[in-house]
Amino acid sequence: MRYNEAPDNRLEKTDPALDALEHLVFSYARDRGMPVLGICRGCQALNVFYGGSLYQDIPSQYTEKPPVQHRRSIDLIVYKHAAVCYHDITIAPRSELARLLGSGHARVNTYHHQAARRLAQGFTVSARSADGVVEAIERVEGKTFLFGTQFHPEKMLDEAPAMAEIFRAFTARAAAWSAERARAGRGAIAR
Repeated sequence: MRYNEAPDNRLEKTDPALDALEHLVFSYARDRGMPVLGICRGCQALNVFYGGSLYQDIPSQYTEKPPVQHRRSIDLIVYKHAAVCYHDITIAPRSELARLLGSGHARVNTYHHQAARRLAQGFTVSARSADGVVEAIERVEGKTFLFGTQFHPEKMLDEAPAMAEIFRAFTARAAAWSAERARAGRGAIAR
């Protein structure tokens, strides 16, 4: 991933081809004013694409106390696999996330060892964990809908049905974007 800074020596395996693909997708979306929902790595990539940076390894680079466990690993001999753990987040009161979830707090799943460090210009932090790590970002104004969560709301629908509101908001924005393109005679997806 393009971090907008030098890679840290504790950075885990990277995938330059995936980084390049994500950059192309975000460029395409930005150039057309498309709504974007980034989950986990997608939230991190969204922040970096728009000029922010990351804590490349939360345990070694983020030293606030008391620490929150953001990832639990299972050593599978050949590689380490992230296992789900949970922590609470505090949601910014006037954020889109607060409006969607109808609450100022949530218990979320967590698998990540990276998070937004310097926030991209124009974005706001919509949620943080108890140790201050950024858990959700947004840039929602007018027709713009750029939204990212460190947690996986799609994996929480049974235990936290309100998480479905994130997807409803995104799909409503995507449908409105597509309808507007069709009215303008440009088709939903321009090539």
